[in-house]
Order: sequence, then C-alpha cells, then structure tokens
Amino acid sequence: MTTSSDDTRTRILAAARELFAERGYAATSLSDIAAAVGLTKTAVAYHFHPKDRLALELLSPVAGDMLALLDAPYASRAEFVEALVEFAARYRSVIRLFMEDLAADDATTAPGSERDQIRTFRDTIYAKLVGDDPAPEIRLKSWALLGALQWGRSRRWTCRRSRSVTSCWSSPEPSEAGTWKGEATRMVTLAVVGAGSRGTSYGRHATATGRARVVAVADPLDGRRGRFPDAVPYADWRELAALPRQADAVVIATQDRDHAEPAVRFAELGYDVLLEKPMAVSEDDCRAIVAAAERSGAVFAVCHVLRYTPYTRALKALLDAGRIGEIVSVQHLEPVGWWHQAHSYVRGNWRRADESTFMLLAKSCHDLDWLVHVTGRQVRRVSSFGGLHHFRPENRPAGAADRCLDCSVEPGCPYSATRLYLPLAGEHAWPLSVLTDDVSEAGVLEALRTGPYGRCVYACDNDVVDHQVVNLEFEGGTTASFTMTAFTPALHRQTRIFGTRGSIDGDGDRLTVHDFVTGRSSVVDTRPSGDGTARGGHGGGDGALVEAFLTAVATRDRAPILSSPAESLHSHLIAWAAERSRLTGETVSLEAAK
Repeated sequence: MTTSSDDTRTRILAAARELFAERGYAATSLSDIAAAVGLTKTAVAYHFHPKDRLALELLSPVAGDMLALLDAPYASRAEFVEALVEFAARYRSVIRLFMEDLAADDATTAPGSERDQIRTFRDTIYAKLVGDDPAPEIRLKSWALLGALQWGRSRRWTCRRSRSVTSCWSSPEPSEAGTWKGEATRMVTLAVVGAGSRGTSYGRHATATGRARVVAVADPLDGRRGRFPDAVPYADWRELAALPRQADAVVIATQDRDHAEPAVRFAELGYDVLLEKPMAVSEDDCRAIVAAAERSGAVFAVCHVLRYTPYTRALKALLDAGRIGEIVSVQHLEPVGWWHQAHSYVRGNWRRADESTFMLLAKSCHDLDWLVHVTGRQVRRVSSFGGLHHFRPENRPAGAADRCLDCSVEPGCPYSATRLYLPLAGEHAWPLSVLTDDVSEAGVLEALRTGPYGRCVYACDNDVVDHQVVNLEFEGGTTASFTMTAFTPALHRQTRIFGTRGSIDGDGDRLTVHDFVTGRSSVVDTRPSGDGTARGGHGGGDGALVEAFLTAVATRDRAPILSSPAESLHSHLIAWAAERSRLTGETVSLEAAK
C-alpha cells in the first residue's frame, strides 16, 4: 500500500500544532511528535528538519495577518492591545509559537534565520506595547500580557478599548453576531461534494486544524470517497441534499460546469458554503448562486485563495497604509508553467471551453479577483488579446507518435508526459493523483498508455488559449495590464505596482518597496509556505482560506472572509468581459455587464 506524502505531512502538522500549543515549542521534541502520529523520528525529520520548519509551516498562513497587525497605525496603546488580543483569539492554536522565544535554546541562531524571524515578531509586539522610553511598570505589564496570551490559549479573551493595557480578562463577551468570541474554537462539521484534488485538499486542510471533521463526502468515484474514511459516503450529492442538513458547512469542488446546482441547493438547505472557483461557467448561474447565498444568509466564500496568502496580506497592508501613495498602474504576470499548461489545459479537464470553460475564467479569475482586491477598486473597462499559439497539430514534430510512450522524439520534447509523471510514481499528490488512484510505477504507465494524460500535446482536442493579455481600467483611472502565459516555469505570480510616492516589485516571496522621497528601497520577505501551484498550497493561501472559513462558520462573523458574494461576481464578470473583447476585438464596459 502506498502512503500519501501529503497525508503524512498533514498528520505531522496536526500533531505538532497540538503539542506545541499544550507543551510549548522547546518542550516538544521530534520524538514526541513521531509518537503522536505513530511514526519514527527519522520519518518526521524526513519531512520537517530542523524542527523550526514545523513552526514556520504552522505560522506561515498567519504571518500576513501578523504583519498587518504590526504595521497598522493605532491611536493608543489600548487600541493595539485590543487588536492583539483579537488576533490571539482568532489564532489560538498557534499564538504560543509567536510568543515563545524559539531561538532561546540555540545561542548560534543566525540573523534572518527562521527562528530569528519568529523571535522578531514577539520582540516587535513587545516594543509596540511598551512604546518609547517606557516606565518599569509599563514594561512589567507588557510582559504580563505577553505571558497571558502565551499561556491562556484555551481561555476566552476580550479586551475593552476604554481600559488600560492590563484590562484584558477571561470572561466571555458576546460579539456583534450574538455568539461568544470563544466559539471560534468549536468543532465544525463539513460535507465535501467533489473529492477530487481541490475538494480533498480543502477537506484535509480543515481536519488538520483540529477544528473540523468531515462527516459526509459525495463523489461518483469510490476511490475518492475513500479519501475521507470516517465520513458517510454518497455516490451523488443529490442523495446528501435529499436529507436534513448533515453538517454545518459544505465544500463544493465538483467540475466547474457542475458547481451551480449544488451551490444553490445547499445554500437553500441552510449549509454554509465554501465554493471552489470559478463559481460557475455562465453569468446567469453565477448570479443565481449569489442570490441564493444572500437569501439564505449563509457564510459563503469563493476560493479566491490568493487573497489569503501571507504575501498578499503583507502587500495589502503596505498599500492600505499609503506606503507608495495612490496606485496609478499595475503590471501583473501569471506564469502558468509549461508543464502545468500541458497537464491541465492541453491534456486535462480544462482543455476545452465547451467541456469546462475558457482559460481566463478557469485559471485566471484568481488573478482578476486579486487585482481588484489589492487596488481596492472595481473595473470599468476591459480589452484583451490572445489565442492558442503552440499546442496545435501543425506544430507537431516530424515522427511524433500519438502517445509519449511510443514516441521517438519524446526525449527531446519539453512536454513529455513520461518525464513529467513517472518520477512522481508513489506520490498520492497533485498532479499525479489526477491521472490514477494507482500511483505505483505500473499504475502510472497504464494511465499514460490508456488515459488522456499520456497523449501527445500536439494531438489532443484542446482549444483554450495558451497566452492572453488583459488590459483593465479601474474606477478613478488606475490601469493594469495582466499577462497569462503557458511558456514559463511554474512560479509565483509577479507584480509591479506603481504609485505616486513609490513603487513595489513583488515575486510572490518578497516585496521590494521603493520610496521616492528617500530614494531608498526596503525588502519585506513574506516567506510563504509552498510554491504558487495547487501542489504547493498556493503559497499558504489554501490553508489560510480554510482557517478563515472555519472561523466564520464557528463564530457567525463573516469578517474573516475576504470577499463577499457580490465581489466574487464582479471578478467573474471581468473575465467574461475580457473574453468577449478577445473574441470581438472591442473594448468592453463593465457597466454593460452589470
């Protein structure tokens, strides 16, 4: 039996989160974590060595919010204390890692190392608490508050703005939604509808937090239903929808064309809804989903995961703080990656617009939504150009066979399925998990011999574009140019934002801020967990989105959800406007699309 690498990492992270919270970082060894998950210490170290990599992985989805907390202006010390305590309540499972000195047991900790960066967070919090030239009493009270946050992780903390720095206490207080703030810790039950790559990923992220259980799973394939062995299985989501509500919330990750019906029905049944993007493949269906979500009052989130990455949160905090003045223009690149294009959009499920949808909606509604989010403005007009340039029969090399396994020119082909998939044999993870449930070498070879993923990229029935440019005009006159192209490595998105007082260059890892007043540049290293692909968790966005959704469901407070149904609809309307422009050669107004 093949062990899933993703499953093992998820189990290790869940055990580490619990043990670090209960015992502290220094008092928890790799051996302790190994014992909790039934592995050897060597097996744990294979995935996470040294130990601080575990802490970094757990903290990465939270780091962007911590940066925003520390960078925001506060009218008083009490206002910062309130924000800090709210942060601690939201992220109670990892707050102790922020407060504990991870470098204290290592005198050789290097400046800029993972341990040192985590320690910097704590030290910066302390500095903001004590202020300039603090009295001994204030220093003592500040250390007391840090200790209370570190050791009071299981208590319900609130803080009134009108009180002093020490006026935080453990009595529960109702929130505006009428629930207790401590309810963010209650267990959330989930149903997963569509247990393919994305549905499985979201479900496993949720259970790894220790805050959710998957109690039902609906998928037509038995092997996929088996990915959640403790859940009640259904071969069709309609069987689940025919019953009284079985869970607090539902994750809908079916194929794009099958989103609308279950999304509307489960909202009507009272489920909170986490819906994979795109919402649907027609404007009418998207509007129907939004209307159902608004009628039901459900907590509703579209999986715009890029909004939730530490990188985006740090960038948004800089922009909102006015670090570069008013945004004038933006350049944004989505480097799809040559092999990812071949996998998903030439051989895979999103290769044809009539079977799924057009490329911009399927792949890049992430980016269009992200541009709206970071600029804080809606789009007024759109123009677009692009097409299917390379993956066409006329570009097929002489002597190429219909399948890579039979092809004499395969060794020199950049898009060789043999080279892409065979080295991954044994891994139950994307992209291999899409090909076959039998991930042994024999199973992979059989999939390449008989399935769609072994086909020559020049002999497929694909019709979606492999490159596209979109020009956007926002309200207020800000402009943006967006390029989506297959012909790159699979990297993080790359962005340049030009403002009236400075500019920011971002590569998904680091933000370089250029200040026009001082002439100096500074770098913010967001150090996201994983790469920018689905396999890498979208740079920490997948996990942070799930955490936000669970918090919103548990507390009935929608604030953690960073996009409303109407905002998600707007980003989808941009995609349709761009596609109309690409096909007609005309500039399209979003006013007409409304």
